[in-house]
Amino acid sequence: MAARDWLTSGWNRVTRSNINPQEEFAKELKWIADIILLLKQVDEFAATDDEAEDPFSRISKRFRKLDRPDLAVAICDQALDINPDNREVLTSRGAALADLELFADAEASLRRALALDSDSFHALTSLGRVLRNSDCPREAVAPARRAFELSPDRYSYRLLAALASQLEDDDLFELVRSRSFGGLFAPDDGDDLWIGVLAIEVFTHEGRLDWAEQLVNELFDRSPHGATERRLKGLRNEIHDLRYQQGTLLDEDETQ
Repeated sequence: MAARDWLTSGWNRVTRSNINPQEEFAKELKWIADIILLLKQVDEFAATDDEAEDPFSRISKRFRKLDRPDLAVAICDQALDINPDNREVLTSRGAALADLELFADAEASLRRALALDSDSFHALTSLGRVLRNSDCPREAVAPARRAFELSPDRYSYRLLAALASQLEDDDLFELVRSRSFGGLFAPDDGDDLWIGVLAIEVFTHEGRLDWAEQLVNELFDRSPHGATERRLKGLRNEIHDLRYQQGTLLDEDETQ
């Protein structure tokens, strides 16, 4: 198997070297070690056909973190030879294919996963991202909204914000805005307004400065503190600078 051969040769080179475990490569070494242990579980899984023990999806995620989505796909294909209806593996395979920008194949794999469980949060979120990245943002709205309804978190929230910006969809913006004042998660300082900061970052990056500025002002009205207050001040300055740059460009255009 390509994945096993790659890991074995890489691990042999590492163990024969004098790499300091404190160096940057330490994290990658740990991932490789973890994958080797997981591969042993794969052998046991293949031998026992115990559906309760399924390490394939975890291995796929590790390969993606090692920037080897091709090997992530390969390990998923091996798992699907054992069980073609493994929803988690189909989802992981779709995510890895998206990393390779094979969006049509990624969509097909994710839709197979959703055919097995139409409310699979990870499959819905991944499908929304795939459709957005393959220039089908309008089609991405339905799975993105469903994922957000099932399990609102920073990932589904950011995806909705990005789609609202791309489509210039006021209804989506209002949905994002309505959930921007806490309730999804909070940083260590306990400030529950941090979720709104994520939307502002997306809107600013996508050039939706009116929306970004509106949210900044609304969040400041709620007396943020700690990390949220500092980040909001930085975003307010960033929006101001972008508006100034746009104004400068307009002035230059008008003088030509």
